[in-house]
Amino acid sequence: MKNIIIIATMLLFVGCSAYEDSSEKKVDKVVEKIVYSFDNKDAQTLKSLLNEDVIIATPQLDADIQKAFEFYKGKSIKFERSDDSVNTTVENDNIQKICHTRILVTTECGVYSIPVEYLVEDKKNPQKQGVYGIKIMQFDFFKSYFSTAGSDVSKLNQLQDELPDEVKVGKPDAGYKQYGMGIFTYTIDDIKEAYYKKNGKPMVLKD
Repeated sequence: MKNIIIIATMLLFVGCSAYEDSSEKKVDKVVEKIVYSFDNKDAQTLKSLLNEDVIIATPQLDADIQKAFEFYKGKSIKFERSDDSVNTTVENDNIQKICHTRILVTTECGVYSIPVEYLVEDKKNPQKQGVYGIKIMQFDFFKSYFSTAGSDVSKLNQLQDELPDEVKVGKPDAGYKQYGMGIFTYTIDDIKEAYYKKNGKPMVLKD
């Protein structure tokens, strides 16, 4: 009996590990396709990653994609994922897994931050799987913003709290559709304006 319990536990562990590996590979593949789409201005590939609800709900999607492509300059030299958070919910016998990640893409023209919200798994409604939101902004701008805190951790936390919600990576415990649905481009002026509306003061940047 003891051996049976051990074997069952091992099988459960292997099964869970395989599930996690599968989800991780899905996210990696989507990230690669997003970077490819921006590098090659490939709207069709980018749209193919989106959930069908996004395409239906955003009639201006083609214009939004074009705006994002114009904002993104050059082609990627390297890219990586950061600020990953994954939230798995089990409700009414359905399992949903939502991933929020930030892609940091370095091109010959600068570094871009591309937060992504991706419904990786929906057991009961697989047609709802896909990307719900993609944001793009210049990462160098945030380095200038956060460097004003120096090594003061409390100041860094304050600066993080003061950032507009639009430019943050999604919260892991808040479900999906946090970004709205679609492709969103945030210029430096957009971020400064949103910051002022939230905090009633201008953004301070380090020269």
